[in-house]
Amino acid sequence: MKTRETLKKIGFILIAFLPFIAALVIQVAASLIGMFFLFLSVYLKSPLSFNSELFYNALLGTQFNSAVMVIYSMITVLLLGTWYKVASTPRRVPRRRISQVVRPGMLAALVILAASLQYLSSFLINFTAYLKPDWLKAYTDLLETAGMNDITLLLVLYSVIIGPVCEELIFRGVMLHYAQKALPFWAANLFQALLFGVYHMNIVQGIYAFLVGIFCGLIFHYGKSIYLSIGFHMLFNFWGTFLVFLIVGSSSSFGNMVIFAVTILLTAGGLLLYKRSAAARNKLSCTADAKLTL
Repeated sequence: MKTRETLKKIGFILIAFLPFIAALVIQVAASLIGMFFLFLSVYLKSPLSFNSELFYNALLGTQFNSAVMVIYSMITVLLLGTWYKVASTPRRVPRRRISQVVRPGMLAALVILAASLQYLSSFLINFTAYLKPDWLKAYTDLLETAGMNDITLLLVLYSVIIGPVCEELIFRGVMLHYAQKALPFWAANLFQALLFGVYHMNIVQGIYAFLVGIFCGLIFHYGKSIYLSIGFHMLFNFWGTFLVFLIVGSSSSFGNMVIFAVTILLTAGGLLLYKRSAAARNKLSCTADAKLTL
């Protein structure tokens, strides 16, 4: 019996890897399809003399990379969304009202956490740059090569809207669902956050993605809704895209230490507020369900 239970847990861990692998396969497929149509469009402009320079420049451009990521994300949302709905949605559960999903205290906590995690991510990036300057250079070169520093409509669509939905379904939706069947929540959360960091394919972004992944897992776990972690992820990416100028530092080490201490306190306070507000929401929902039953 014990061996059977162990094998069952190993099976769930292996299944938890599948959404990660599926996402990578879809990403490669979307890139190849995008390259084919880009090649075709360049070829049709001059069939007798293929403009390889135009093709190469377009391949590295923001427009092409953003379009590929949008296509990849939409396909992934469709497939992983269906998987998540089938795997984790209990049958015969009535649709919840908005007030049964999120409360004002939870919204306030998500805003606080989005701001504090932006600061924590900034500290992590600066600390990484101090220890390994070549890692930061490789990261900034990657952003420039991919054209990710230029804000376009497609890039905003991917990074602020479609990307968060896609990534939450992969990691906090399907992956965490199966990982928790084999591991306690804290271990399952570390597991999905680690793969979320690996998913970003570079060390600097992977480090702070790991941190964000942990908090997205906590938000999903305490809030008991994928919509909450998606909303938080959108808010975090929106802040990083449009409100990055609000992240201020100090010219002195003492000043930065104070900012860091305040950031830690805000993060802890935001998480505590979210947890308590979610517990209060659950209590109200149970009371309402009990009255309906009576």
